[in-house]
Amino acid sequence: MMEKTQFLLENLATALDIENRILGSMEYFYDGLDSSGRPQYTVKASMTSNPLKLKSSKLVTRAEGVNSWHTNEEDHNGYTGTNSRSYVYTTPNPPSNPYCEAILTATDEKGDEYAVWKGTLRDAK
Repeated sequence: MMEKTQFLLENLATALDIENRILGSMEYFYDGLDSSGRPQYTVKASMTSNPLKLKSSKLVTRAEGVNSWHTNEEDHNGYTGTNSRSYVYTTPNPPSNPYCEAILTATDEKGDEYAVWKGTLRDAK
């Protein structure tokens, strides 16, 4: 009986863990040239969760050829949320099809933080 109880507890914990996830997706856009002829890009993160309510999110990005990471934080109050960051290349010879590294974390209404997405975005739309 003990083995059966342990199995049920493990499955219950796994089921609860799966239910308490925040799902996210990323989009990467080429926004054209600014008024000075410099290329502009936007990274957009979208999140959804249920039954967790989103409180905030943090989008951290680093574009190809840029040494530093940049952070954008947004507050949320619901089951969906977006966070985005736009940037312009100011160097004289920017990459023609740059990649962008991105990390997205979200905090729920209880203050628990979740790693939602991490990866490299390529081929801006």
